[in-house]
Amino acid sequence: MEVQSRMTPSPDSQPDLLQTWRRHPIRSLAIFLGLMLAWEIGGNIAWSFLITDVAYHCTDNVGFDFLTPGSWVHPNAGDTFAPGWSQGKVWTLWFAAQAAGLLLALVATELLQILGSSEPPLA
Repeated sequence: MEVQSRMTPSPDSQPDLLQTWRRHPIRSLAIFLGLMLAWEIGGNIAWSFLITDVAYHCTDNVGFDFLTPGSWVHPNAGDTFAPGWSQGKVWTLWFAAQAAGLLLALVATELLQILGSSEPPLA
């Protein structure tokens, strides 16, 4: 019988980043969707306080600017971008916020699945 070195893990023991998702796909999907919903709600609140009327001014703002991208400024209605801001910069910020939310939800889902699993840890 051959003894395998602890320094060189066998190919079978390599962690598979999606292994937990495969074990519990419905639970993983539910956690991920719940986290994304929380991100969108939190993102809309943060956008309202940190971006609206700082990067641009919209005269017919109804409070859902983060959830309705692209309708931030209507030049015919007197809406304007703040100095140093443009449509492209606001779009870039919005995409970055969405990417951050997606990444955080994926990582948090994986961590919650690992921590909540009664199966041995992936190693």
